Amino acid sequence: DKPSVHKKVQDEVEDKDTESSDIDGWGETADHRIGESFQFKLTATVPESVELDHYDTYKVVFVDSMSAGVTFEEIVSVKVNGVVVNEKSESNSNGYYVEGVAAGDAGKSWTLTIDDIKPYIEGPVVADGVEPAASLSFTVEVVYKAHLNENALVATSEEVVNHNNSNHNTVKLKYSNNPNADGSGSLGETAIDTVWVFTYKINATKYHTAINDKNKLAGAGFTLYT
Repeated sequence: DKPSVHKKVQDEVEDKDTESSDIDGWGETADHRIGESFQFKLTATVPESVELDHYDTYKVVFVDSMSAGVTFEEIVSVKVNGVVVNEKSESNSNGYYVEGVAAGDAGKSWTLTIDDIKPYIEGPVVADGVEPAASLSFTVEVVYKAHLNENALVATSEEVVNHNNSNHNTVKLKYSNNPNADGSGSLGETAIDTVWVFTYKINATKYHTAINDKNKLAGAGFTLYT
């Protein structure tokens, strides 16, 4: 078995992906207005059969790619099996670190890395001459904020059905896959997982007394409020 990774995007609960049963609105699709802040979630699952006991360190690298219409804001949280991982610093040498993106960047491919996730996992007790117990499976979760910008593709109803005019975003995971290799010289890689964010336009026409082309009200203006 190999690690896997999935990406989700959050929508309002009452307007979430029709195929999602998540109580917080996470799914594969969402719709947001341009400039509205929302969240993406990346979840890596490393199965028990990976046998972490054979590794001195175990590295994970999320490779996230945003379409041109999506602007990065900030990392909200990073957790390993629910344990909070703080950003790498002088006092926290094994924290997470981000490369390739900063707040306000759009359309970037970037990475979030934890060099060794083992310290965040409660390992098996090993006695002299006794084989270590099997490692449990675990998850690594990253949540970050973003918003649609002026380059976001605006969908029509026909395009939505086929996902042809959406702001798609992807993730893949790189992970340690050779306990005999030193450092980061041997990394496996998952398939890419994709989510879509839609935004829409409204065409409005004001008529004088009846709805027909000869009865349009010239110079009519509209303001749309949330």
